[in-house]
Amino acid sequence: MITEETAGPILEALGMQHVEELFEMLAECHANTATFAKTFFPEVFYRPWSSLHLDLCRILDDDRKQKVAIAAPRGFGKTSLFNLAFPAKRILFRDSTHIIPVSATADAAIEQADDLKDELVTNDLVRLLFGDMAPRDRKDPFGMKEWVTSNGCKVR
Repeated sequence: MITEETAGPILEALGMQHVEELFEMLAECHANTATFAKTFFPEVFYRPWSSLHLDLCRILDDDRKQKVAIAAPRGFGKTSLFNLAFPAKRILFRDSTHIIPVSATADAAIEQADDLKDELVTNDLVRLLFGDMAPRDRKDPFGMKEWVTSNGCKVR
């Protein structure tokens, strides 16, 4: 947990002066998937958002919407948005206890879950702000088909 006392090295690494800036950034990332994606995964989300991207992010951020059908062209970034940014946000901010990646095939879903795991474990900003996401209990392996983050979210 980040406190005023422990925020110094984090603020320095992010080029911020005040802990309030950090808390505002985190609050905006928690509330807005588009902001979270650009902040935590700039190498993936490097293009400007279109109005359709922003609409999809607003749908994702609205917990009242439980079932939504999405159609968008190939190369639009659906997989990156739905199987990386959004689940990572839900895991890191502890908004979900279970994540189930969905794809055209089971193998593709497993691969996308593995990509999510890799980002959670290796992303420097994630590690700086949220710590190590790998499981602390080594009896619970960080396997391919099912794994549990250090904060208790199960991905399968």
